[in-house]
Amino acid sequence: MADHMRKQIRDAAVAALTGLPTTGSNVFPSRVREIPVERLPALAVYTLNEESERDAMGPPGTAPLARVVELAVAAVAEEAAGLDDRLDQICAEVEGVLGGTTFSGLVKGTVLEGTEVTIEGDKRQPLGVARMTLSVLYRTPEGDPTTAA
Repeated sequence: MADHMRKQIRDAAVAALTGLPTTGSNVFPSRVREIPVERLPALAVYTLNEESERDAMGPPGTAPLARVVELAVAAVAEEAAGLDDRLDQICAEVEGVLGGTTFSGLVKGTVLEGTEVTIEGDKRQPLGVARMTLSVLYRTPEGDPTTAA
């Protein structure tokens, strides 16, 4: 069975973000995986909420669904002098790749909705996190969440 479009979108984002100058290959398709300190700075890519509605009038099962999913990209770096500058650099790289992308036609468009910057972790190893939330618009046939329409 084919993957849900949300997974396809996450996979496309991971592929697009792998190899950026600051984070390199340290891109993880999960929000729950603990990232080893030696792999920082890194990106975690995951989806949050999704809304959908019928995109056109028609009998049930014939109209495509317009969907908007929140794609989160969390930049994670060790707390140190220049942490804000490092997080801003990572965000600039991510936004340069994902801003407006259609992932080669997989989705209709991508818009940055906001960025939240926090300090997380324990006292021994505090981490800076900048979580960018992007709205990704895509369509699927009603009843088939695995195929782009």
